[in-house]
Amino acid sequence: MRRITEAAARQNFVKALERLYHFDLSPLKVLTESFLPRWRGAMYPTSRQGRYVSADERKQRDQQGRRVLEDWAKACRLVSVDSYGEESPADWLVDYARIFCEQYVAPRSESMDTTSEWHPPLFESEPTPSKARMSPPGGWYPEPSPGETWIQYRRRISKGLKKHWESCQIESKTRGAHARVGNTNKTAENEKKYEWLTLYQCCKWSLKRIAARSGRVASEKDTVVEQTTWQGIQFTAERVGLKVTYRRNALKRSTL
Repeated sequence: MRRITEAAARQNFVKALERLYHFDLSPLKVLTESFLPRWRGAMYPTSRQGRYVSADERKQRDQQGRRVLEDWAKACRLVSVDSYGEESPADWLVDYARIFCEQYVAPRSESMDTTSEWHPPLFESEPTPSKARMSPPGGWYPEPSPGETWIQYRRRISKGLKKHWESCQIESKTRGAHARVGNTNKTAENEKKYEWLTLYQCCKWSLKRIAARSGRVASEKDTVVEQTTWQGIQFTAERVGLKVTYRRNALKRSTL
């Protein structure tokens, strides 16, 4: 099984942030309602509108705007830890937040449609695998037969290749259908874990509530489901490089 790259994991996390936009305390909702006005004020002060902006002033604005977005990351607990154990706002999410805010204040749009899929151009795209070449039919050699004219040869070869191509297409679709059936549930489960991290870390949901939303209801005394949910959150946080804050007695006292 191919291990997902850090860039791909972070992009999946961003997609989860966008899917959960309308949830209370979701990072993007907090950004839009509480920090976007501050960021706009730092980047585009009304007292300076229509005036020349020097390079030094632009740099100062960028620094002030970044500090606002770093405050947002801290408020939502979107932090990473360096080798010395020091916490700091996750740089890649601060970069994402800036692009998000710039989309809001774009001249041609006063607001952004958060229901449509939009992802920042700060992630490197995954390499596209080269298309596999069609292998020739077994035991088939495209050589002219004795006494065969070129027109007869061309027709025979074209007909044979067309028939072989159609059989390869059918085989490929059948194989792909079987692979999709086997991987759909696993892919959906992995995508949910990015939402678990957001709901637990930022939206303050309990482990039991997260498990119930995923259809994994645990009994009052059974903590196995909550433990596996917590393990999924930890694993996802490691993938994207975020520090997950464990809430004391979360496994014992988490309630709906």
